[in-house]
Amino acid sequence: VAAGTVERVREIEGLAYVESPRTAQMVVEGLDRVTVVGVSPRLAEVTGAETLLGSAGNTDTDTGFDPGGHPVMLVSGDQLEALGVEPGESVELRVDGTARGFTVYPSALATASGTAAPVVLAEVLEDLARESTRGMVWGVAAPGIDRDHLADQMDLVAGADPEVSLSGALSERGDLTEVLDLLVALALVMLLVTVVISGLGVANTLSLSVLERTREVALLRALGLSRAGLYGTLAVEAVVVCQLGAVLGVLLGVPFGLVGVDAIVGGTAPLEVAVPWSALGLVLASALGVGVLATLVPAARAARVAPAEGLTHG
Repeated sequence: VAAGTVERVREIEGLAYVESPRTAQMVVEGLDRVTVVGVSPRLAEVTGAETLLGSAGNTDTDTGFDPGGHPVMLVSGDQLEALGVEPGESVELRVDGTARGFTVYPSALATASGTAAPVVLAEVLEDLARESTRGMVWGVAAPGIDRDHLADQMDLVAGADPEVSLSGALSERGDLTEVLDLLVALALVMLLVTVVISGLGVANTLSLSVLERTREVALLRALGLSRAGLYGTLAVEAVVVCQLGAVLGVLLGVPFGLVGVDAIVGGTAPLEVAVPWSALGLVLASALGVGVLATLVPAARAARVAPAEGLTHG
């Protein structure tokens, strides 16, 4: 990566730490040919890779072991499965034909570049590889930063250097956000159609109820029930029906939604439950409005019927 590109990345606002780690192409037993990344202890500390910091990092060039234990290698979940080892297990791997001992852990740091690339401390990489290059630039976002703004700045840097490509969590987040925004928009359109249909259904139910209870309504009117009171009576009935449906929808929809999200992303990311109470409150309020609006036509029809005419209804 050109030095000018590295400097432009360092000048981006919102990055807590920037490093250009050295990389080397190696053949690792069980993983075939991979790019091994050597990071500094500072990057390991900033990214929370405590397992790397626990390594002595000084391997013997002949055996691959050091007096205090094996150096740590961070790999992706798929690579850990391909190696057939458990997290924290020590294993002897042949790296470019030489036997080396490592303690292996899964880590998201191994996929930070967009592809699975094992990560070791820089001094371990120097011992493993005869030649290495600065083939990457890693930036760690500061806590609470506007990620969309940061991603835009990164896009400008990547666009200025045709020799580099932008990857990682920020770029993936942008792509996923666009897809999710489209899905949410489609869901809202379907929800709007559902609300219209449900409003028509409630109005139809009330209309049938008014027709079946014509004599009852006429009797109430004859006993002194005003038109406003009739409107209110039917409105309460409609609101109860809508609220009951909305509450049942929330009680059934939230658990099914959590199960659905867990089925989609549960294997790739930890599930964080965050129920949108404000949105659910808006749903309940919308159900209230639908109930009131659905009352207008049936109530107007019932109010037009004279009490004497309604009492003679067969």
